[in-house]
Formats: sequence, structure tokens, C-alpha cells
Amino acid sequence: MKKNICILLLFILLNHHFINAQEYNFYSIHQMDIEHHPVNMEKLKGKQIVVVNFLANTPNDIPFQLFFSLDTLYQQTKHSFQVILMPEKGNSAMLTDSALKHILLDMLHFPFTISSSVSKYNLYDTTKNSLVRWLNNSADNRHYENEFNHAAYKIYIMNNKGELLSAFYENPQINSVQLLKNIFIPNKRDDHN
Repeated sequence: MKKNICILLLFILLNHHFINAQEYNFYSIHQMDIEHHPVNMEKLKGKQIVVVNFLANTPNDIPFQLFFSLDTLYQQTKHSFQVILMPEKGNSAMLTDSALKHILLDMLHFPFTISSSVSKYNLYDTTKNSLVRWLNNSADNRHYENEFNHAAYKIYIMNNKGELLSAFYENPQINSVQLLKNIFIPNKRDDHN
């Protein structure tokens, strides 16, 4: 009898965990864009997604070359993936969200979603940016732990099911753009050999 009760309790706990895990996935995240409008994450279902978390204290922090390369890749692949830019600011940020929007959307016309900025010192504040919480929570997405956290940007790659496939930091030894090209434009094999 005691064994049956333990099995029943274990079943209830596992079932509860499974239901909660299904309810809180990438597409159920409540995210605001840089203009403080809700982002419809459901619109991204079935698409591969690249999220770029980047420093945005001043215009000099912004990885423009990466964004231009992502835009070129986005056009080459006929929009086969979506990009979400996620600015991160410190306490002494000189760049406002409206200035960042003006630079990235109004002046440069990037076709990407830009999320509301997050505080570098409070990344787990889910009231402001639940996307950051989800991306950095190993319980939600089998994430990688013990990573270097002082890079100018970090790139997260999700598959078309909203599952986190990879995450990597800016690194001079890694050509981020070439790596993304290899993912989104795989080399064609010659099957005749």
C-alpha cells in the first residue's frame, strides 16, 4: 500500500512538471519590443530563430558588422529564419531605447524584432524580460552552464520547434557569421561521387 502511494505521488509530481514544462515554452514567453508593445512569439512557430543579446550602453558597443552580416544572410536565405535583437544595458547607459530604435530600425532599416532592453545587472528580472530568463534557465531549455559572461554579444540559436540548439559568446577565434552561414546555408554535397 505504501509503495502504491509513493508511486502515485511520484506520478502526480512528474505529470505536474510535464504540464508546466509544456505551458512555458519559447512561444508562450511574454516579451515586449523596444517600443513596449507585446511581441507575438506565436508568429515565430515553425521558423528557426537567432537571438542576439548585445551590449548597448553607447553606439560604440553595438555590433553593427554582425547585424549587417545577419541582414545579408537573412536576405540570402529568403527569410528562412527570424532574428530577435536583445539589447543589454549597464547602470551608466547613455543610449536610450528610443535612440537605439532610431539607429537600428529608422536609420538602418533592419528587419529584425528588437526586444525591450534588459539590465546587465538584473538579467533574471522576469517582469521586464522573460526571454532572458528562458534563454538562461537550464530547467526550461537544457541550456549550457558555466559560460563566460563578459563578451560584447551572445548568440542563441533555436530550431523550428522553439528548442534551444546552441548558444555562444563573441570570440575572436570564432567567425560567428560563418558559423551562422553554415547553419542556415549548408554546403551542397555532390552525391555523384
